Order: sequence, then structure tokens, then C-alpha cells
Amino acid sequence: MEDKEIDNTPTEDKPDKALSWTVFPFKDEPRSAILISVFLFVLFVYLYESWGAFYLFLGLVILLGSLWEFFTPVTYTFTESEIEVKTLFGKRAYKWKIYRNFLVDKKGVLLSPFERRTRLERFRGLSIRFDEDKRGEILAYVQRHVAKPD
Repeated sequence: MEDKEIDNTPTEDKPDKALSWTVFPFKDEPRSAILISVFLFVLFVYLYESWGAFYLFLGLVILLGSLWEFFTPVTYTFTESEIEVKTLFGKRAYKWKIYRNFLVDKKGVLLSPFERRTRLERFRGLSIRFDEDKRGEILAYVQRHVAKPD
């Protein structure tokens, strides 16, 4: 038998493997999907009957444009140096080093570029939805890459 070298270096020194998952709220939250779909259908029928085709089209563009993340899947990939967010409209990469704080809620985590809590973090931060099966892994990855101030 051959002797194999055993790697005893601490795990903090090893580069992290990429962590990837896809969230699709429309499929994952069927009750919300039904309620939102029924509401939009009733609203669009009202717009068409009351205001005509132009306002129906305008309503479709505005409402579906603002809710596109609910109706389409989003794939997140964490690597050692960046976060990739792949959507129907393309892929964006964000460097870990710009985030200084994070806030966890029941559906995801908000990465903030600010050291302290501020009202601007919702606009300048990056909101990442959890895959419930990988919640622990996602939080551990974020904690390793974003140092929370004391």
C-alpha cells in the first residue's frame, strides 16, 4: 500500500469550495404565488376594462418589472473572492471585500457595505435569499467572509 499524505492544516486556511443554490419564490411559496397571481389578474382585468389596452400594458410592465425576482429563479454562487448572482437577465459578481456587516432574517441575509446599521443598507446592500436546505452552510460562509463589527 502507498502512504498517502494527510492534510492537517486547519480548515480556516483552506480555500472554501464554491457554494451554489437556486431560489424560485414562485415555486417555493405556492400560497403567496396564488394570492399574487389572483391579485394581478383581477388588477389587470380592471385596468383593461376601465382604462384600456395602453394602461393594461403599462400596468404589466410596472408590476411585473418590480416583481420579476418573485416570478423567475435566481442562482447564487459563493466563491472565495466573490458572490455571483445569476438571473434571467444576466449575471453579476460582487466582491466579498466590500461588505462589512450582515443582517439575517427568516428568508435570507442582507450584506451591507456599512459597519453599523443604517437606513441606506437596504438600498446599497445585497439581499440574498436562503435555500432552506442550505441555510446553515450559507450563514457559515457569510460569517467567514464578512467580519461583523463588535
